[in-house]
Parts: sequence; structure tokens; C-alpha cells
Amino acid sequence: PMCMAVLKVKVHHEDWTRQFENLQKCNKLLDRQRYQFPEDWFPIEQVEGEWQAFEQVLDRRSRVLDAEMAKLKSLLTQREKQMDENVTVLYAEWSAEKPVAGSIKPAAAMDTIRAFDARLEKIRGEMEQLIQVKKSLSMEVGNVEALAPLQEEMGNLKGVWS
Repeated sequence: PMCMAVLKVKVHHEDWTRQFENLQKCNKLLDRQRYQFPEDWFPIEQVEGEWQAFEQVLDRRSRVLDAEMAKLKSLLTQREKQMDENVTVLYAEWSAEKPVAGSIKPAAAMDTIRAFDARLEKIRGEMEQLIQVKKSLSMEVGNVEALAPLQEEMGNLKGVWS
């Protein structure tokens, strides 16, 4: 969890740095124009102090993460294999249980579709998170569209049974 948070922050750090630098420039311009800041205005010195503290914490956490990088990459590769197996199992179970027989009651068919749809969404969320982490580590990402055909087929069957 901590490594995920650090990776997410590192992804946004460049944008935040640009925004902070822009804030500093704007503050200088307002100072030169002798702008009267409102009383509830955060002084730029306080913002700069918070930014420096943030960067120090990020630097410390990044060094810890870098020390554990090989282990983390190995775990991510292992997790991706597990996700691929989960997708394969989901496809196999869907093929065996999908409601295509005309004798199935619509309510039972929709229950089956909803159950598989919930599993699909759970796996999709986990895959998206894994993909995001792998991208942030500049790792090769597997098949990002592995679930698209299954989702399309479920959507079509939803339309038929609803």
C-alpha cells in the first residue's frame, strides 16, 4: 500500500512541481504589483515550507522504494500471471454457464449475468491498478484489452434477457 501511494505521487510530482513553480511566479508578480492579499491568504513562504517538507518525505520514501524495486517488480510479474489465470478461469466459467438456452427463465439469466459482471468488474479494477503500477515503473504491460470480448458478450446478453 505504501509503495502504491509513493508511485501514484511520483506520477503526479512533475505536474505538481510545474504548478508550484507557477504559483511562485504568480506570487512574485502580485508582490511587484503591490497587491494587498486578503487576511486568509497563505503566505508563499508557508507554502514553500510545506512543499519542501513534501519533497523531503517523497525523497525518503522513493529511496526506500528504489531499494525494494527488484522485489516489487518480481511481485508485480507474479501478480500479472495470477491475473491472467483469473481471466482464463472467468472465461472458462462464463463459457460453461452463460445463459444461452431458451429454457432459462429471464430472472435466472439476469442473475447469472449480474454475478459474472460483478466478477468481471472486480478483475478489471485489479488489472487497471496493476497496469497503472507497471506503467509507473516503466515495466512492460500485458494485454490491457483481455476482458473486452467478455464484457461485450455480457452486454449483448444483457440486452437479450432484459
